[in-house]
Amino acid sequence: MVKVTLERLQLPHSRLQPSPGNRTGPPPEPGHGRSQFIFAASGDGRKAELQSIVGWVTRSAAPTEQSAVSVDVLVLRFDHTVRRAYLAVAPRQQKPYMGRLALAGVLLGRGERLADAAVRAARTKLGVKLSATGQLATFDKPSRDPRGPTLSLAMWGVTDELGTDTTRWFDLAEVPSLAFDHNRIVEDTLPILAGLLWRNREFSEGLTGKSFPVADAVGLTHSLEGTAPDRGNLNRVLRTTQGLIRTTDVQRVFGSGRPSSVWQWED
Repeated sequence: MVKVTLERLQLPHSRLQPSPGNRTGPPPEPGHGRSQFIFAASGDGRKAELQSIVGWVTRSAAPTEQSAVSVDVLVLRFDHTVRRAYLAVAPRQQKPYMGRLALAGVLLGRGERLADAAVRAARTKLGVKLSATGQLATFDKPSRDPRGPTLSLAMWGVTDELGTDTTRWFDLAEVPSLAFDHNRIVEDTLPILAGLLWRNREFSEGLTGKSFPVADAVGLTHSLEGTAPDRGNLNRVLRTTQGLIRTTDVQRVFGSGRPSSVWQWED
């Protein structure tokens, strides 16, 4: 059975007549929700029965209030000295949760692209320029923002900048208590970030840089996955990563004293 609305049927009301034998209920009263009818239409001198068509007549008013949409960004930076990935947060400058640490976030502007909003959030809240960004997940719990229903579109962003004096960087394993539901956003999207590593070039290269020793790949993988990777498996992953080549160079890694092979992203 096909469901249509009277408006979409585009027939004058004077030519829509309830079929007495097919009516499934009394005529709807204003404000009483939805009622079902089967109609017959006449035209061009003959009557064509509209069989198996149910008109859904909705009397309820359209909602007058819509949810706001925020773009919250997990901005990451890789520290080559300690070979760990860090997440950027900053204290909020306004209510609610004034002074509490939070992810960089902004309300999405009318007609604004998500990537542009993510870049704006990182610039205005952290003072960093993103080299790449992408979408992660959506969080839609109506009570997540005390100001009212606000949909959060979580994005990732990568940078090699430190930001302003108020920008704080935390190891992914040591993220502090954050405002709103930002801890849940971090927790739920970490597996997605780990899945992007070595599969999404913009994300991976934005963290490693143009070239890097394999020791950096070990540390970065450990940061995102939470456990140290098997060296043999990681080398196989690197060899099969599109756009990544192993150079003939070696680099002596601080702390180990052993030379480390160097990988490089192709132009």
